[in-house]
Amino acid sequence: MEKNPNFSGVYIDDKGFLNLGFNDRVPENKAVIMNTVNTEDIKFFKGRYSIKELRDIEDKFNKKWDILREKDIEVIETYVKNQDNIFYISVNELNIEKEKIILEMVGDHPAVKVVEGYSIEETNRYNPHDPLIGGVKVSLNSNGTGTSTLGFTAVDRDGKVGFVSHGHGSWYNNTGANVYQPSGTRVGYIFRNPTSNRQSDSSFVLRVNNRQLNGRLYGSRPINGIVRLRNQIEGMHVTQHGVASGITNGKIDWIGSVKSNTYGTLPNQVRTTYYTKMGDSGAAVTNRYSDNNEWYIYGIHWGMSTSSNYISYYSPIDGVMADLNLSRPLYFYETR
Repeated sequence: MEKNPNFSGVYIDDKGFLNLGFNDRVPENKAVIMNTVNTEDIKFFKGRYSIKELRDIEDKFNKKWDILREKDIEVIETYVKNQDNIFYISVNELNIEKEKIILEMVGDHPAVKVVEGYSIEETNRYNPHDPLIGGVKVSLNSNGTGTSTLGFTAVDRDGKVGFVSHGHGSWYNNTGANVYQPSGTRVGYIFRNPTSNRQSDSSFVLRVNNRQLNGRLYGSRPINGIVRLRNQIEGMHVTQHGVASGITNGKIDWIGSVKSNTYGTLPNQVRTTYYTKMGDSGAAVTNRYSDNNEWYIYGIHWGMSTSSNYISYYSPIDGVMADLNLSRPLYFYETR
């Protein structure tokens, strides 16, 4: 849908209707869709801007955060709200001068709205977490050396509860190895990381001592489900949740086979443009699908190009679940 040059966004309203927007040719686009999906649960609206226009503004602005930091302007969030057809910039301690500087940076574009934001106080990704959540540090060393990212918590097809991380490096061919939080607390052990016929770079860590786990990512980001590979499309926006880089955003560049130094050739891997660095391996790759802070898992981040930190790779969720015999992720409302 995002490839349609007239597409203005999609959202679900309070009554449960799917709303599709177009900034031009609304009747024609409506006719095409209604001929394909005959339902009364879809509404159509006319947006002023296309999603491509809004995403272009977002991408250009997000590259200028460092300039704003130098001016002591703290940007808390940037996001496109489909229902409003607006790109929002949330700023801590907003005043007229800060708003003026930001609007000048975006060319005083009418699609941009600067709003008051509030600093988010969170525990550190490197701190111990109870219950365990995605996007925080885990290690094979009880002294805390060596950094990997806990991707997401999950249940396997036998009902066992644990979490997913990467499978390469010292995690490879090391079934039974203990996994620790930075405090030195043992939280699990590598339970499943097959050495052949792989579709993903991933491993499943089984919890110990009935350690509690929750279906959220660091920063109170709720996991609502998964997105299969067949619905992951070139150009889609994705977000990785790594320990070393924090939240970074990019787009799907292409999907294809990639050489892994650990597993050989991995099929159906996704190359992206999000920034990453050492220590992010194992991070969940997601997208936020609505304005209600709902996050869906696309896969597990495992590598980056030696030529650029902005060329990164993840294994789609389909391969991760097949390799690790997973049933599903834990959802945000679950603590087990």
